[in-house]
This record gives sequence, C-alpha cells and structure tokens, in this order.
Amino acid sequence: MLLVLFIFLFFFLSNKSNNKTGNSAQSNAFRIWLLFDGSESMTKVVKNFQSNNTKYGNKKIQVVSFSNYEEYFSSLVGAFVRGDAPDLFMIHNTDGKFFENETI
Repeated sequence: MLLVLFIFLFFFLSNKSNNKTGNSAQSNAFRIWLLFDGSESMTKVVKNFQSNNTKYGNKKIQVVSFSNYEEYFSSLVGAFVRGDAPDLFMIHNTDGKFFENETI
C-alpha cells in the first residue's frame, strides 16, 4: 500500500511541477483527501516520502481528512465540478460506479 502511495506521489508531483497551464485558482500544493483516516498517519508517510526524495522536500503537500461520508463525497464532487479536485483521493470500491463515467 505504501509503495502504491509513493508511486502516486512521485507521478503526480512530477506532473504538477511541470504543468504551467493549470487553473490559477488552484493551490500550488499537492492535495490528498482522506475519508475516515487520520491525517497524522498520512502526514508521517508524506514526511518520509519527502525525506527520501529530496527533489520534493520543499513541495507543499496538504493532507485533508474527512470524518463524515456525505460531506466528503459532496465536497469531492463539488471539487471536480469546479475543476479543483484533489490530486489524490480515496473512494471505497463500492463507490466506483458513481465515478465510473465521470472521470477521465
């Protein structure tokens, strides 16, 4: 699981740092949204990633944790609609049908 997260972090941070045409309203931070997961454990993973990959040591990575299912999904859908979706987000495998036709 951690290896998959590191691969995603590496891939998305590389793409984000090379993308100069993004929405100006979007933050320059790499954003991770979690559901029912404490941000403390993910923050430890992020710090470990940054210390092992010095190229990303100064990159701001924001971890946001939601504890309410409805709030998470309404915020997630709203972020996609606004064009301001998080870079990495979690969905349960049973929720995939909802997003199946909505993502690229």
